[in-house]
Amino acid sequence: MYCGGDELNAIVCDFGSNRARMGFAGEDAVRYMSQTSSGDHDTNGIMARDGHVASMAKVEAALDEGFGRLGIESTSHHPLLWSESSLHNVLLATKGQKHEREELTELFFEKYNVPAYFVSKAAVLTCFANARSTGLVVEMGHGMTSVVPVQEGYVQTHNAIRQPIGGATLNALLRSRLDEKLSKLPRENKLAPVTWATVHDVKETVCRVSETPFDEKANSQIPQMPYELPDGTEVSFGTERFCIAERYFQYDLAAASRANNNLDENGGLFVPSMICESAAKGDADTKKELLQNIVITGGSSCFENMQPRLEREVTTMAQPYKVKVIAATPTERKLGPFLGGSILGSLGSFHEMWISKQEYAEHGASLVQKKCP
Repeated sequence: MYCGGDELNAIVCDFGSNRARMGFAGEDAVRYMSQTSSGDHDTNGIMARDGHVASMAKVEAALDEGFGRLGIESTSHHPLLWSESSLHNVLLATKGQKHEREELTELFFEKYNVPAYFVSKAAVLTCFANARSTGLVVEMGHGMTSVVPVQEGYVQTHNAIRQPIGGATLNALLRSRLDEKLSKLPRENKLAPVTWATVHDVKETVCRVSETPFDEKANSQIPQMPYELPDGTEVSFGTERFCIAERYFQYDLAAASRANNNLDENGGLFVPSMICESAAKGDADTKKELLQNIVITGGSSCFENMQPRLEREVTTMAQPYKVKVIAATPTERKLGPFLGGSILGSLGSFHEMWISKQEYAEHGASLVQKKCP
């Protein structure tokens, strides 16, 4: 328990494999957002695509930069709320090594001297951001896609489903298509190298979800959409406008992947069946409630037409159950865990949930496993 008065001024951290975000609890916008990936890698090197820490040194570097951006001179006056992967296994740790959760707990109390600390699952925070304590959270992140049931503020890990296909997979596919187009242009002028930032922008401004299943061969003659690269080169996109996002609706490839036990980023993905399968793992009443509270979040959930397409396909598969897919604004979908953490960290009633510095001193870092389910 932590008693820091009514004005906690807590800090919320939401670190992903593409961006790291930090801000103050009670605010609806981040104060610090790290740069996206650069160079040859479409990840920031801070977090791995599976949601675990890739480099503790880079975590510390991002935190130092973030605290500076927030104008914090002393972190000893600010409780800190950390958003972790919804499917983080709190029990599994490499033999002879401290669990990642405990490492982070030590980092914040020992190096940053925070007065209190708490860890919450990203799916739970996303539910809070959408005014819910129960829901079926579809996390369409950079590194993976997960469907995570949350009931009364607790993740039902045994009923969750994930696949290692996410925004990074789509970026790689789009970049290969873009490189192919550029290779066919006249070589009169030297073209500037295509960066991942450019690929991200093309995906966000050009690509969208088709209202119905999209067959690339059957639609090869659809109108082209022009796009100007940073160096002034103009390229046109046709089927790429729809086939990139269609990766989330590839029923045949998904079935083949499951049959061959080939659940990797080169396999198929069919999000509607992931949703139905996860919801069906509970009893009838739970399934009914979850299907009426499907919350989509993450950068790839922001494709135009994603919400109606998902709702329509899940409704067809889940009859006679009623289906409702909740989609906040695109900006809010990208910040779901942060916004939920902002709400949670600013609640006066949350005081008793924090791990205080005194409790840490008495019980050690392992206390995080008990107090932060």
